[in-house]
Order: sequence, then C-alpha cells, then structure tokens
Amino acid sequence: MAGNIFKLPGIFQNVMNPGSGFGPDGAQAGALDEAALPESCQSVEDLAEPLRATFERLAKRAEKCVVRKHPEEALVEALRSSADALRQSQQQQRGGEYEILERVLLGLSESEQALVDKRNSQSDSVAEWMEAARKAEQNLSGLQLCNQLLDLMRSRLDYHRQCVQLLEEQLPALEDAVASAASLAGPCYGVPLEEHLTKTGRQVAYVIDVCTAALNRDDVLVEEGLFRLNGPSGSVQKLESFLNVMRAEAVINDFDSATVCGTLKKYMKQLPEPLVSQDLLNDWAEACDTAEPDNRRFRLHACCQRLQQERPSLYANLRHLVKFLARVAQHQDRNKMSPKNLAICIGPNIAGGGGPVGVNVEDLQSANLGTLIVENLLLVHDFCFGA
Repeated sequence: MAGNIFKLPGIFQNVMNPGSGFGPDGAQAGALDEAALPESCQSVEDLAEPLRATFERLAKRAEKCVVRKHPEEALVEALRSSADALRQSQQQQRGGEYEILERVLLGLSESEQALVDKRNSQSDSVAEWMEAARKAEQNLSGLQLCNQLLDLMRSRLDYHRQCVQLLEEQLPALEDAVASAASLAGPCYGVPLEEHLTKTGRQVAYVIDVCTAALNRDDVLVEEGLFRLNGPSGSVQKLESFLNVMRAEAVINDFDSATVCGTLKKYMKQLPEPLVSQDLLNDWAEACDTAEPDNRRFRLHACCQRLQQERPSLYANLRHLVKFLARVAQHQDRNKMSPKNLAICIGPNIAGGGGPVGVNVEDLQSANLGTLIVENLLLVHDFCFGA
C-alpha cells in the first residue's frame, strides 16, 4: 500500500523494499551493504522508513476494518494509531518532516469520527423512534381492547335490560300458568271427590275419566276377565304416581288393562266417601232388597234422583262409571264379564269408602251391598241414568 502512495525513484524503492530488485551483476540488491550507500541515500532511507512502516500498519488495520462488525470505528482507530506512531517517530528524530502527514491522518480520523458520531446519532434517533412507535402501537392496541371491552359490556347490559323487560312482560302470564298448573295438579288419591272436582274444574274425577277412556277400546273391552285382576302391585303403584299428579295421559297406554283396572278400583276404594253417598246407604240397601223387579227399579231410580239432587258430583261420577261398566257387559259373550261378575269385582270398592253413617261397615260387606248396588244398576242403567 505504501508503494501506491509514494512514487520514489527505482533505487529508493529498492532500498525501501530489499529483495524487490537485482543489481547489474545479477545479485540481489538486498545483498548490498547499507554502509556502502552514499550519505544522501541513507538520509532518504531514514526519512522513508517511518512512512513505509506507518502506511504498512495503516494498510493492515484498514484490511481488518472490512471484517469487523463496526468498520467505521476501526478505521478511525487505525488512522489515530498511525498518526500517533508517526508523531512518535518524528519526536525521536526531532524533525518536522511528517507534520503535514500527521495532520492529514488526524484530520481523516476526525472526519471519520464525525461520520461515525452522526451515524450513531441517527441510529439512536431511529431506535428511539422505533421504540416510541412500538409503545404507541401497544397503547393503541390497549386502547382498542378497552373500547372493545366497553362495547361488550354495553351489549351485555342491553341484553340483560331486554331480558328484564321480557320477564316483566311475561311474569304475569307465568304466574297465572303456575297457579293454573298448581290447581290442576294432584294429589287425587284419598282426596274427597267434590274437593278434587272444585279444584280442577272437572265434572268427572281425573282418575275415573282417564282410566275408563284407556279401557274403552274395542280390543280391551273384549278381553276375558276384565276387572278380575288388579295387575302387578309395582305397576299399579307406578301408574298411580302418574295419575296422582294428573300426568298419566301420555303413559297410561304403556300399562296393561289389569294394571289400569287395579288403579281405578284402588282410587274408588280410597275415596273418603263412597260414590253412592254414605247418607243414602240405607236407601240403597232397601232398594236392593226389594223382591219385585218393578218396585226395585223404581226405588233404585228414586235413590239416583235423590243423589243427583243432594250430591250432584257423586251422581255424575257414579253415572259415568255405571255407563262404562254397562258397555263392558255388552261384550260378556267374549269377556265373560256379566253384570253380576262386574258387580263382584267393582261393587266392594264403590260402597267400601270411608264408612257409612248409621250402618255397620262389616254388615255391609257381609251383605255385599256394593255388589248388589252395582249389579242392579247395570240391569236398569238406562232407566236410572238415561240413555
């Protein structure tokens, strides 16, 4: 690199770079003895040697600058080191030959340092700007998130307000529906018939109505021995649980006819007051004991009329049940259930309620009063209850 900067005469280049040329005799110039050089040449050699060393050092350091991470800082350092080395050589020789070159090197180093400082300043500014932009973006993202959260809360508030408004509008209807459902719900078993009918607004008791409707099918009416069996006790209890809460319409067809008959008979037996009325048990007994058929028919009709006048609810349910049993008896040729057989199966439940007034219950059961009442009513049901 020093050869590129200084163009010295050939002899001086040979002196500065021993071994780079040959003498007239073909021997290497480096073999010359320095003591044999003229004095003027030796002074030039002494003057050029520091420059050569300086520029060689600068060239090597400049080459290293290329591969360093920050070459600008390395170049500044190389220029300053070269200037310092040149200054030291100048002080040792106590001359000013290299002062201009030293100033040039220092000037170059200061210029390069200024460029480095400017670049660093710009880099710091860019870094600060990028950091500020990043923080602004984070703040903007946080602000957007807060706005989205506020929108969500407003939407939820509007939704709940609409729910409150809807509930306020629907609450009266819901209360009426609950009150109506409560009035229509059970229990049915063991409840006085008139109380049940008043609470539900029905004419016929729920259990009697649903069970007779389930049995009043052509395929069931012809079943042999209908009402003779009560069905398994577990099935009877299960169907009773549905009937007791008035929710049996959807499931009653899943039970066999014997289970339905058993739950119906159980309901009539658990009525606090029998369907024929406790107050009329003596009249029913006298009517059934009448030997002459026409007189017995009129006396039974008289009992029905009195029951209709005094206890219309009992009369309506007794009429409904007897009319259904008469329909069963119409198929006695197939189901083997004559009026007498039906009376034996049903009668004790009709007259076996909460206990008659003025008549001993055991005497009534022994005389089969309920059986007699049902059998005689089935024989004259059109006359007593109408077609």
